[in-house]
Amino acid sequence: MTTAPLDLITKLREAEVIPHVLPDGVASIVNGPLLVRYPEYTISKGEAIPRAATLSQPEIEFPEADTSASYTIIMTDPDLLKKHDTLSGQVRHWLETGIKFDATSKRTTLSTQPVARNDYGASKHRYVFIAAKEPAEYTGPQGKDYPLTGPADLKDRMKWSAKQYIQACFLLTEEGLTVEAVGWMEVDADLAATMDNIALTAEAIKNKVLGK
Repeated sequence: MTTAPLDLITKLREAEVIPHVLPDGVASIVNGPLLVRYPEYTISKGEAIPRAATLSQPEIEFPEADTSASYTIIMTDPDLLKKHDTLSGQVRHWLETGIKFDATSKRTTLSTQPVARNDYGASKHRYVFIAAKEPAEYTGPQGKDYPLTGPADLKDRMKWSAKQYIQACFLLTEEGLTVEAVGWMEVDADLAATMDNIALTAEAIKNKVLGK
């Protein structure tokens, strides 16, 4: 295992990804940055990019990946209504298990299953990407709190915590998940994002009233 560059850990702390999203302890186990490659931009250390540039499915690259292992990939938003929104909790955008990185390119493309991943709020948000190495024969926590397939509206993805998810995985296996790479970006909302956010909120309220 290599040691993460000092500037990455410094920037994770400056952006408050540590400790808002991940505990301070990950500084000793992270191998390097997770690169998220959109068609026009590549982000890894908090780069600010326009919302419109994030609507295409990106490739995820981890240069230090163990290509014989599988990973859980997480994308989480800790800033729904304000920075570090503890009342609403994080919003889960991606949660995919069993992801492998290509041996040559060290890249992977997540599935195109119909899960929400580009519904941005009405202010600048941090979006944090995490690659956590899975132990052998890993399935991860199952149940209503961690749906891995199918659509999920905003109410189903709010009040989530990447930190708690990772800790829960440790409770179900002797080895659990090991956070090896982290990347993040900042995205400004535009008018389309604001309208999307209104629609998502209305849908979440309706589904809660109807008990869906």
